[in-house]
Amino acid sequence: GVYFQYFDKELNRPVINEGADGLRHLDYVIQQAEKKNLKLIITFTNYWEAFGGMDQYIKWCNEAGLGNNLNRDDFYTNETCKKWYKDYINGLLNHTNYYTGEKLKDSEAVFAWELANEPRCEKNDAYCKNDILYNWAKEMSAYVKSVDPYHMVAVGDEGFYNFDRQSEPYKSTVDSDYAFSGNPGVDFDKLISIDTIDFGTPHFYCDSWSLKIDGVGKNGGDDDMDWLKLHAQSAQKANKPV
Repeated sequence: GVYFQYFDKELNRPVINEGADGLRHLDYVIQQAEKKNLKLIITFTNYWEAFGGMDQYIKWCNEAGLGNNLNRDDFYTNETCKKWYKDYINGLLNHTNYYTGEKLKDSEAVFAWELANEPRCEKNDAYCKNDILYNWAKEMSAYVKSVDPYHMVAVGDEGFYNFDRQSEPYKSTVDSDYAFSGNPGVDFDKLISIDTIDFGTPHFYCDSWSLKIDGVGKNGGDDDMDWLKLHAQSAQKANKPV
């Protein structure tokens, strides 16, 4: 198969595979994007188990005896996982493209870097009581900027809000407790306020989040349109695009 990282037992840490069955595949994609004047958002890891993602870091950490039955959300706070993630970012951004001869951080085909695909922290920090995801995003986006100050950075979150249930617009507008209550451990407004985050990336799963449509929401409203309007308002407040 194709893999960008593997665990080196002698070094007792993951290392980057820059070979023909590793980053050379990404090198080719970037080369083709440059030829066709396409812009890429490249994501560093995945919250979900597909492609390894955070679960793979946790698995390596547990197997190496560097953790104590860690779960996926420990990825944001475990110092070993955080170091390995930073090592990967540094190695990836400074990797020399096999086909173009330039470092990835110098490629004009890169539109932005994304910290993770759809990060949540619903097990360790439901309702964002400890700001775990926020603190992680603040630290990691600053680190990315220290390696590559010229490209934009996004969190990659789904755009969940952390509204007080008794406040506007929650009380009168929205029906979906899941998407607006902070239960997934995500606070869009707070994340987009981070200085080293350049834009927001709300995702949209109407059925999965029980968002009401076609005028059946509160006061005849539509949660789906409210979702878009609220993120536009957040973007305007933060003076950043989404």
